Amino acid sequence: MRDIALLAGRFLLVVLFVVSGLGKWSNLAGTAETIAAKGFPAPFAFAILAAAAEVLGALAIILGVLPRLAAVGLAAYALVTAFVFHAFWGMPDPGAAEMQSIHFLKNLGLAGGFLVLAGAGAGCFALIRNERP
Repeated sequence: MRDIALLAGRFLLVVLFVVSGLGKWSNLAGTAETIAAKGFPAPFAFAILAAAAEVLGALAIILGVLPRLAAVGLAAYALVTAFVFHAFWGMPDPGAAEMQSIHFLKNLGLAGGFLVLAGAGAGCFALIRNERP
């Protein structure tokens, strides 16, 4: 039961990253605009990097390819994007602040889930486990 729960949890944890990453790939220009608005240099390169991180990280989690490493990487990604792109504090529009606070808290929850996965491991349904048996 533990291994089945870990497999199902891995799928559910990364659904958002698959959808979001594919959305970024299909609109790299729009993603680059969002990144540029935050003052990042080379926004198109960062857009490609963000899309690749989301899709490849999610696939690594689903397939169980170095799942602990992928989980730590996606936890860090979720935390960085929470603080950089969903900084709700100090926003003048209460509606926009509320929406960004929801996204911020969602990212914190995802980071927590990824850290739990990193601690627990992927279970037996993994292709390349980076954990002790």
